[in-house]
Amino acid sequence: MSKWDRTKDWFWEGNIQQKIIDFLENKEGFKIIRSCDPKTKGPDILAERHGILRQIEVKGYPLDKYATGPNKGQKKPTNPRLQAKHWFGEALLALLIAKSNNTGLEISLGLPKKQRYTELLNNTS
Repeated sequence: MSKWDRTKDWFWEGNIQQKIIDFLENKEGFKIIRSCDPKTKGPDILAERHGILRQIEVKGYPLDKYATGPNKGQKKPTNPRLQAKHWFGEALLALLIAKSNNTGLEISLGLPKKQRYTELLNNTS
């Protein structure tokens, strides 16, 4: 029996980030300037097209169990819907700060298609 690995989940942040990178390069003609590991601080993706820089903050969807550490596989006390709201807010704030520091910067939010994120996007204008 194989052990569970969060990186196999389609909604894991690294998988979402790779899908976005593939789309930007292959369909939209962007050049990827920077792409960070999900645990690295800083912009998740920086891409450039026609001299315009775009910053994309990427979030996966939280699990209901610990993915690493001594509690790996055990249920988390935090509800994934609540954690998703926090992740969404952190990503949105990072983009707003980046935009305020560089008004010419394009900003984007990269999320898996999950009901909770759809609700949060629909309630944000």
